[in-house]
Amino acid sequence: MTWGMTMTVEKLALELNLFCLAILTFILCRVLIRDDRQISQLKFRNMLIWHIAVLGVNAFAPYLLATSVDPSLRASISSANYAVYYIVLNMAIRSWFVYMSYSLGLNDSVRRRLLLAINVSTITMVFLNATSRFTHLFYYLQDGQVVQSPTALLQTVYLFAVQIVFAVSAYLFARRHMSRPQCRKILLISTYPVIPFVFVVLRPLFGSLPYLAVSNTMAILFIYVGYLDQLISLDPLTGINNRDQMLDRVSRYMQGSHTQNLRVIMLDIDCFKKINDHYGHLTGDQAIKVTAQALGHSLSAHKNAILARYGGDEFMICMQIDSSDLPEYLGLIDKEIDECSAAEHLACELSLSAGVAWYKDYMKTPEDFIAVADDDLYRKKMRKRLTR
Repeated sequence: MTWGMTMTVEKLALELNLFCLAILTFILCRVLIRDDRQISQLKFRNMLIWHIAVLGVNAFAPYLLATSVDPSLRASISSANYAVYYIVLNMAIRSWFVYMSYSLGLNDSVRRRLLLAINVSTITMVFLNATSRFTHLFYYLQDGQVVQSPTALLQTVYLFAVQIVFAVSAYLFARRHMSRPQCRKILLISTYPVIPFVFVVLRPLFGSLPYLAVSNTMAILFIYVGYLDQLISLDPLTGINNRDQMLDRVSRYMQGSHTQNLRVIMLDIDCFKKINDHYGHLTGDQAIKVTAQALGHSLSAHKNAILARYGGDEFMICMQIDSSDLPEYLGLIDKEIDECSAAEHLACELSLSAGVAWYKDYMKTPEDFIAVADDDLYRKKMRKRLTR
């Protein structure tokens, strides 16, 4: 009876592992089909591969152990499974660290130092797990069975502590240095250790079921769904909202009760065609990214404002701002443009023109609102050309 119940539990665990494995494999196939060449998404693909490896070890080794009748073979499989599982798990966690570090958009020197620390930590944990059969640091064999050492808990505590500290630090960094859409992306990635941590706390409820396999799959699925949402709502070059997202938000603002001092500001880069023709399209792309970065910085004190790339070299801001504060804000944009251009060593001179529209009751659609700002932008650009 006991053997039959054990086999039933083992088969249920195998089925759960295979189900999780199928989900991650499906996500990996979707990522490969899309062939996203952004470096952060390539790191997400690597993260998927390592977690699929974790599930593979978690699924098949215990099943082989349960069906093996040779005691010496059972001991070898059990020992190897423990070591390999934690080695691959450490590599999977490392892949999350790498994915996060690239998603943060850190400069090369900072990212190299961070990756060095991650790699040293991972190599240390892999070595300790690989030699644990001899050192008995994390486990030892007793009567043909693998027994966890008292110090094995330190590995779990260490891994969760490092992940949570890094996740919190990354989110705080994003709050200070990244746009709100990018900050939401970092928040999604930061949830990775949270779901497994909750499952570990609730471990007594799951018994011998593969709670880590289920929790890791849920965490990655959560990140992937957020990634798909961002594909729909974010501009791929700048990481800020796209045109459709802006139109949706402007429509909501217009239908709300707080329309007083509601403004739409249309901006575009002066002489952008000349920048492309003289410096090349790569510099043109860099100019667009610097502009998005500068506009994001200018809105740090305006929590309810929304910024979007409207198309080409055009950007749009929807915000509530008093008429008396508007000139000062437009001056702040110029200041941020100069500072970000210098910080990014932009080869060309960068300046913006801005058109402003005030919300009026006769404006029924977002297009009505935006058209007024677009007309104002056109007039100001014409005046600039005439005065040159």
